[in-house]
Amino acid sequence: MLSALVLVSLSGCFQEKLEELANHETLSFEGLYSNQYNQNTITFSRGVMSYDMKSQIITRDYRVEDGYVYVKLANSSKEKREDLIMRIHGKGELLTCSTCAKYSMVNIWVKENFVAPEQPMITSNQ
Repeated sequence: MLSALVLVSLSGCFQEKLEELANHETLSFEGLYSNQYNQNTITFSRGVMSYDMKSQIITRDYRVEDGYVYVKLANSSKEKREDLIMRIHGKGELLTCSTCAKYSMVNIWVKENFVAPEQPMITSNQ
């Protein structure tokens, strides 16, 4: 009985690790983004996006693939609504969105408190 319980517990942990490996790009993309035009913010964390408009917060699932964030806007499989697609620039310090205007959203988002990773200094020897 105890061994069955341990096995079930371990398989749950193993399943979580498999999901993390499969969705690493999505799960590792996190941050708070703002824009220069209004006080709205977007937060990405563990596959869930929160769009904070100060009077209302909307949450949606997202995935990251090939340098883009795809935010699922459809509420069900029967609803035909295009995903919100945001391009990730650099190390995630900037997002641009060609479909945001369609939803009355700003198209440029800047990551708050972004710290660039250490890079070697390039010097020229003359």
